[in-house]
Amino acid sequence: MAELMEEEQEIDKDQETDKDAEQVPEPKKRRKPERVLYL
Repeated sequence: MAELMEEEQEIDKDQETDKDAEQVPEPKKRRKPERVLYL
């Protein structure tokens, strides 16, 4: 059971990262390249 829960948590993290990526428009990334480098 513990292993299954860990896998689910990893999936949740991946989904959160996808949401963050979708919220940032492409033009904004091009406008601030230094910010992308730090990420």
